[in-house]
Amino acid sequence: MSEEDLEELRRRKRQEAQNSENEEASREDAEESRNQQIWSKAKQHMTNEASSRLGNIKAANKQKAISIASRIAQLGPRINGKVDEGQLKEILRETEKQSQKDSGDIKYRR
Repeated sequence: MSEEDLEELRRRKRQEAQNSENEEASREDAEESRNQQIWSKAKQHMTNEASSRLGNIKAANKQKAISIASRIAQLGPRINGKVDEGQLKEILRETEKQSQKDSGDIKYRR
């Protein structure tokens, strides 16, 4: 390979790496925007205490908090009033039960 060919190959590799980084950043931005929308919709349907509790959950486990916020955003219009701490705890229990069912534990009988 000539020096020009090597330089062209290096240039293409740099361009591919930059494009890959840009795509990843774009995906991360879109996901963050989606999470912010879910979070704001959920907060509309929650009391301050429930929102604070969900914020604590978010600090410990962001994915779980987003999942719960998404569920509250979906349930929001069907709930009379706002979700309080008791209702939030019930939603937490339900999601825990569901995640345990979905864990995919394989049991063998001998």
